[in-house]
Amino acid sequence: MEGRAGFPFRLQMQLQRGRFLVSTRDIKIDEAVFRGLAIGVSISDTYKRHICATCFFHGKEWIDDGSDVSDEEAGIFDIEKAKKLSVSSDAQLPYHCKDCQQVYYCSIKCAEGNISQNDITQQSQDFRAVRGDHWKVTRARPTTSHGRHCHLYQRLSQIHLETESATFTRLLIQILSTRETKHTSDQQMGEKEEEWVADMVSRVASNCFRTWTPDESKCYGRGALFPLASYFNHSCEPNCFVSSSADVIEIITLRDVSEGEELTFRYIDVNQTRDKRRQQLWDSYQFMCACSRCAS
Repeated sequence: MEGRAGFPFRLQMQLQRGRFLVSTRDIKIDEAVFRGLAIGVSISDTYKRHICATCFFHGKEWIDDGSDVSDEEAGIFDIEKAKKLSVSSDAQLPYHCKDCQQVYYCSIKCAEGNISQNDITQQSQDFRAVRGDHWKVTRARPTTSHGRHCHLYQRLSQIHLETESATFTRLLIQILSTRETKHTSDQQMGEKEEEWVADMVSRVASNCFRTWTPDESKCYGRGALFPLASYFNHSCEPNCFVSSSADVIEIITLRDVSEGEELTFRYIDVNQTRDKRRQQLWDSYQFMCACSRCAS
């Protein structure tokens, strides 16, 4: 039996526990129970000059002679035409938005945000189906379509935030720009709006996944949001594990899972003492683990 949207799980809710996912059938070991795209990815300030905001390219040597760059494009991005660029793993990428200085690209194609809108729309449809309600994005938009939120990035860059807070706030800006909402406008925010934004940044932070290079060799912090994957709860004895790059996540079973069993994966390194695990979970996610391993 498959749940809504064709996934082998359904969403349940309990007053004390909140929402969680349970299997709708027996699932074999090494089976992918979920695969999806991020609805937003924000690269941290530490790495944003070295990672392409569209394809998340990093660490590959390449040459770009700038010969296909038009005068108009050169006016939008900082481009030195006809100059050969040999890029190493730690070199700054050659193209970036001159207005906000917050996003960098490995090519003009990536600077134009050349990815499929339909892929992003599908993620919202799957999320809506599993939730069984009317949550949806009102406008399909690639995660890397920068024009809709560049002005907000500019304003954000004028505020001195810690690196992780800035990452989460940029991610929230991306998400809000997929929807018709007053919070993405240039109007001055009142006290209620500021409280709302602070609450949303906190929610984003609590549900963010780590971003990785495409070959999963290096982690660049927490800055990717996969709404449906956020319903997988933590366990110190998980039955699933996460495989992800910057904008794609896959959740795979570690063992056979019985019908009706909750699907879980680990949020932290579980090879620590119980006290250290609980402290880390509380500091990062604000909950006290009550899995069978911690309760024993």
